[in-house]
Amino acid sequence: MHVAELVDIVVLCSCSEIAEILRNLKFRVERKNEFYSARRADGIGSHHALFREEGGICYIDLHYDFPLHFLFLGVDYKRRPMELYMRELRHLLGEHRIEGGLSWFDRRNKAMLRGMR
Repeated sequence: MHVAELVDIVVLCSCSEIAEILRNLKFRVERKNEFYSARRADGIGSHHALFREEGGICYIDLHYDFPLHFLFLGVDYKRRPMELYMRELRHLLGEHRIEGGLSWFDRRNKAMLRGMR
């Protein structure tokens, strides 16, 4: 898998299933209006997953937030999310595919995720 592919994950399951998987991985999961937000402290920052369901498909934006960040600055879309995915998530997700790019600007699921904020 190419690192550039790891930003957005598309999973064929419900968001409640993803929330349960993330809770078991010690993420703090919160239900917002139309999406979920899950965080887990790691080092100086935290892993952050934003996800929502559309037609039985769960769209996940996985990234790492540093303590000070604004929009896309101070956010790691590459190394740390890839490590988390490879080490902890890949084998738990079932049928899924990876989409997206290296930054906020070239994500394929951007339109889906933009509605979250």
